[in-house]
This record gives sequence, structure tokens and C-alpha cells, in this order.
Amino acid sequence: MSSIGNILRTERETQGRTLTEVSKAVYIKTKYLSALEEENFAAIPGEVYVKGFIRAYASYLGMDGEELVAQYDGPSESILLQKERSEEHTSELQSLRE
Repeated sequence: MSSIGNILRTERETQGRTLTEVSKAVYIKTKYLSALEEENFAAIPGEVYVKGFIRAYASYLGMDGEELVAQYDGPSESILLQKERSEEHTSELQSLRE
């Protein structure tokens, strides 16, 4: 099965659309659409936004947005660990400043 990002990118390119064009049509910043295509979901501020952006992007391309959202299984364990480590690092820096 192809990845969500690959499916979106392939369909967009097949239709001859640019990220800028899609961005203007669905009111989602280009950087977030690019993050979806790259499956860099951590760059998008929250799971609700990820799912909404997938749904809107896919629907704009004439695809079943709900089907793609169903394929999305949330952040991978490695992303969750990276966020946890980042938060720990931030806490350590704050404690050093005090």
C-alpha cells in the first residue's frame, strides 16, 4: 500500500497542480501541505489538524478524504519519543537558567 504522502503527491502531480494552487484553494499553508506529502506529521500542530488537512487536501483532489484519514494511524512511536526528548531538553535548559 502506498503512503498517504505519496498518494497525495502523485495525484496532485497527475492533475498538474502546484502546492501553491492547492494551498490557495483549501486555505492550508504550503508548508503544511508539503509536510503531508513528506509525511512529516510532527511539523503540523496537532492530530486534529493533520486529519483535517489530509481530508481537505484529498477531497480537493477528488479523492475520498475519509479513506486517507482512516489510513493515517497517528504519530509513530519515534516521533513521540523525539517530542518527549525535546520537552525534557527544554525543561533541563529552563532549570539551568534558574
